[in-house]
Amino acid sequence: MEVLWLKSQGLTHAHIGELAGVSRRTVQRILDAYGAGGLEQVRKLSFRRPESELAKYRGTLEDFFLEHPPASTAQAQAAIEKLTGIKRGLTQVRRFLKKVSTSATAK
Repeated sequence: MEVLWLKSQGLTHAHIGELAGVSRRTVQRILDAYGAGGLEQVRKLSFRRPESELAKYRGTLEDFFLEHPPASTAQAQAAIEKLTGIKRGLTQVRRFLKKVSTSATAK
C-alpha cells in the first residue's frame, strides 16, 4: 500500500523503492499488479523466499552444536559437511549458526 501511496505522490520508482525498502523491480511489480487488477491483485502478490538446504537438518545440527560447540566457523563448516553432505562457505555457515543460536536462546 505504501508503494501505491508514494506513486500517487509523484515520486520516481527509485525513490519509492528507497522509502519503502524494496527494489525498483518490486515497485514495478506492485504497480503492474495494481494496473492489472487493482488492490485485489496487489494483495495476491507472493514473493519467493528461498530456503536453505540446511533447513531440513536444522534440528539435527542444532542438537549437535549444542552438545559439541564449534571452536571456529571452519570447524562448524566441516561438521555440517560431515553430518549432511552439504558444503557451504564460511559466510553461509556463520549465517546458519547465528539463526541456530538465536532459536536455541529463545527456547
